[in-house]
Formats: sequence, C-alpha cells, structure tokens
Amino acid sequence: MSGKFGSVSHTLNEARNEYLRRYDSSRDAIANAFIANAKTQKHIVRMYKANVNAALTHNLPLTWELKNNPYSNNLDNAFIEFNENDRIIAVLARAHWHGTTIGVNDYLVSIIAFGSNARYVESHISNNTLQNGFIAEFR
Repeated sequence: MSGKFGSVSHTLNEARNEYLRRYDSSRDAIANAFIANAKTQKHIVRMYKANVNAALTHNLPLTWELKNNPYSNNLDNAFIEFNENDRIIAVLARAHWHGTTIGVNDYLVSIIAFGSNARYVESHISNNTLQNGFIAEFR
C-alpha cells in the first residue's frame, strides 16, 4: 500500500474529491521509481489517463482490501513500461479502497505487475484504449 492520503470524510464522493485536491500520484515516489527503473533498462514508460488505470485494475490481481471494500480505480494516471520491441514489460496502476468505520477513509494502493500479469494486460487491453488514453512518454 502506498499509504493513506485522503482524510476521514462523510461520504465517498468527499473522500475522492479530497484526494484529487491534495495529491498527484503521477509525481509521487512510486511513479518516479517506476520510471527510473525502466530508464535503467533503456525502456520507455508511457503515462495514461484514469480510464486506462481503471481498465488495468480490472485485469490485475487485487489486494484483499480492494476485493472486500468499496474502491475507486478511476482517480489516478496509469504507467506502462515498454521494451524496445514495444512489448509491455510492467504496469503501475492505482486503486483506492474506502474503509467506512467512522466516516470514509481513503487508502491508496499501488499495483505493480509484470511477467504473466503484464502479458495478460497486453492481450486484454485494446490498442484503442491505450491510444485514446495516452498522455506522455518518458525515455
């Protein structure tokens, strides 16, 4: 888990809005490390819109918290690492689980997938989804 970034809010929408107001996951330590690691391999990382992040989380294994609590997967940018042959090597997707004991807590979970999970994403996310959600490229 990346940590708790929202605050205790009265509703789920308040928790989501508070997170978006206070935090940019495209510039956090996890995204920076993901990009830096790819660069050491001379790979490219492409950043995508939140709709691609949602598609990724639907195709990746989820933590117990995400499976058993209300969660959001359309708040953050996604990152995908490509090799020199334009094959997917790894993905970084984000999701938030919302604990609801007293109010709504927002917990950010970062999912890094590679190997067979990267192959699964490569064969199940359409090229159109990736093209339409593209934001930037890091070399």
